[in-house]
Amino acid sequence: MSTKSMIGIATASCACIIVTSLVAVCVIFNEINNLHDDVMDEMGVFRTVADDTWERIVMLHFGPGGRRQETFSSLINRYKRQFIPPPHCRSFSTFNLKKKK
Repeated sequence: MSTKSMIGIATASCACIIVTSLVAVCVIFNEINNLHDDVMDEMGVFRTVADDTWERIVMLHFGPGGRRQETFSSLINRYKRQFIPPPHCRSFSTFNLKKKK
């Protein structure tokens, strides 16, 4: 094979590879745009669901009459009981009485 035919084959191969690469770039660009559109649509749906959920949480917290219900503090605060020591623990009760005064 002559040098001219080798150069022609190399040029044709490079041209095919370049055209294929440009087509691949266009396809990838189109896929990215479609993905962006799908994500933006889903974010709109998510925003609608999140806003609706937030409104329900606020309605649950404040109640239908608009009065605020103390749900958070009722969940966090514990019911405190008075400790009554057994009768055989006289030293404990006298210690606490002295400490409180």
